[in-house]
Amino acid sequence: MAAVNGLVSEKTKRATDLMDELRDLAPESMRSELPQIGVFGQQSAGKSSVLAALSSIEFPSGSSTTTRCVTQVVLRPGPEERCTVKLFAVGDTPDDNVAELVESFGTQTTSLDTAKERITEATEQIAEAYSGRSMTMYADVEIHIHVTSPGCVTLTMIDVPGLVSTGISDADQAAIRNMSERFMQQSRTIILAVASASEDPANWAILELAKKHDPNQARTLGVISKADKVSSSETGELRSILCGKSDKYNLMRGYTLVKCRSEADVMGGVTLSASLDQESLFFATTEPWASLQSTMKSAFGTSRLKKRLANLQEAHIRKVLPDVRESFEAERRKLEAAVDALGTKIESVQEQMQCMQEIFDDIAGDFEAVQRGKFADARVVKPLILGKIAADETDDGAGSSDVLHLADDRLAALEMRFGWRLRAWLEAENATFKTKMAVAASVKSIDRDLMFCSGKDGEEDAAREAAAAAALRAELVERINYSRDDSLAGLFVPFEIFRSIFVERLVSWRCVVNEHAELVFAGIRNLLREVVKQTIAKHSILFDRFPALGGVVKGVVETVVTKYIDEAVHELEELFVQERSPHTLNDLLLHQFMEKSLAPFENAIENYRCDENGNLVIAEDALRLLVQNHWYLRDLSREDYEAITIHNGLDAYQGVASRTIVDTTAKIVIKNLLERLTRALQRPEADLISAAEWQQVFYESASTVMRRRQLEQRLERVRDCLTALNMPV
Repeated sequence: MAAVNGLVSEKTKRATDLMDELRDLAPESMRSELPQIGVFGQQSAGKSSVLAALSSIEFPSGSSTTTRCVTQVVLRPGPEERCTVKLFAVGDTPDDNVAELVESFGTQTTSLDTAKERITEATEQIAEAYSGRSMTMYADVEIHIHVTSPGCVTLTMIDVPGLVSTGISDADQAAIRNMSERFMQQSRTIILAVASASEDPANWAILELAKKHDPNQARTLGVISKADKVSSSETGELRSILCGKSDKYNLMRGYTLVKCRSEADVMGGVTLSASLDQESLFFATTEPWASLQSTMKSAFGTSRLKKRLANLQEAHIRKVLPDVRESFEAERRKLEAAVDALGTKIESVQEQMQCMQEIFDDIAGDFEAVQRGKFADARVVKPLILGKIAADETDDGAGSSDVLHLADDRLAALEMRFGWRLRAWLEAENATFKTKMAVAASVKSIDRDLMFCSGKDGEEDAAREAAAAAALRAELVERINYSRDDSLAGLFVPFEIFRSIFVERLVSWRCVVNEHAELVFAGIRNLLREVVKQTIAKHSILFDRFPALGGVVKGVVETVVTKYIDEAVHELEELFVQERSPHTLNDLLLHQFMEKSLAPFENAIENYRCDENGNLVIAEDALRLLVQNHWYLRDLSREDYEAITIHNGLDAYQGVASRTIVDTTAKIVIKNLLERLTRALQRPEADLISAAEWQQVFYESASTVMRRRQLEQRLERVRDCLTALNMPV
């Protein structure tokens, strides 16, 4: 739509402004749905000179940094000449360094004459920020330039870094090429392919690239620069191309030939305005172009190219606008469905705390059930057992559909048959060990699965029974001697595990624990003293039965306790005292957290007993296996665990959690833990869970929480875009 005095219609301006607004609002995945004009070319093809002529501002010609990132150039008619330059972070969740770079540069407003300095400053800051990094990283940031002037048309262009074939690494060449192709392959991008008249058309690599992504040539417009670099004797092929008579280089939308300022012109002080006058004079007086202008006016000159692009852009926007609306509507529906699938959002802190408390209770209840061997009482693990039975049930003739409705006693019997109730079996053995030894008179030994292997039935002499008991006691002594170090495996948790349980778990509570640091320290000290006190009391039979070891064991206990307290308090002080926060933590929630942390110790002390018959070797070994397999954090480094817990602490749920997310997260963790713990208890020397496996479990649950946050952010941006799209254009 033609404009008067260089101005286009108000409708054109509104439509183009809408696309610019959407380009800033839309999530990264939706920007490719927007119509745009992309400027592409090889380095030194004159692309910067063409942009300068179209925009009336100078670009830092020859600067290596100019070619390294995408530049959006917005031209709008206005009463005053003005140019603003800013940086734009690409992506829905920009890197912290990119966000800092964008913020530090800000938005700079200048005159058209000094725009070059601001653009140079932007490119230099980008180059400094990305120094030593691959050019692929330059896709994270864009330069946005907004020009207003009485002589401007309404036009928005995306300038893509020029193709480079020499002077940089192959990887960087590929990165720049990939950037061009990323824009070209977008079906709503008009390709403005800039090539130099001084180059053999056979070497116009940009044209070949355009044809690759626009084989029908419906989106490609050619611009041939440096018209003055071709002598009259060499214009034959160029004339054929402009007239559409070259089968090899024809484009459906044709070409425009331009003569922009050269480096010599810039050095000689030729202004952009004077350059346009020189261009008009050149085409009016130079053959064969002067003769062709009478029938092909639109094929010559920057002024005509400018109007041609403005008209093309308006027509293109109006053509694809309904499809753009539908694309955003489809994206909105998809995002709303994805958010709904994650459950209703929990808004209030009270509801969030209640939900988290329910999860704490579920976890504690399931662990307690598992430690007792009552797998059927563990709500999360029960379906796993049923699934195992359904898959393996063959002897009793029950179909898989029937198994899911088995009575609890039937389930218990099947659990026993599959050897999944090890803890319950151990408790039963502890209670009846002496009687079974006397009645069965069997020589019993402990195999690698901690299962008793019964010998022949019948009466055996007392000597054999005594020998069996002596062998059991000897093994007990050997195991205790084996544990005579600072870790006391099976009786106390090593400090590395203790630190994982308390110190690193508290890292995720950093922002709220600071104000309660002294309370936490006191709780840790009291907890450790209570653990030692109860442990010694519960295992008094051990110390009484083996007095020679009593002093050694108690000495080690004192060493361990001192080490725990000193190192734990020191680390907690390092973590929390130096970083005070204005946030506070509800005392009840802190108490609940400490109580839940204490539960593993209490369960170990309460559920694993010994008696005068020497059954400590069974309980102690089971506890040792539980420690080895249950406290999976032993293999994680501090950095690994911080990375996990920071994303899984209560702060990750605040404001974004839903009951479905929390339930799903808890079930993922419990399911994986109990499934692996069950297998490990059956086969203690194999199938131990690795740090990598646990990282995967926790990262999976963390990503679920983060995914909701990202989905909601994208949905908000898509809704904003739809609001803009539904305004009259």
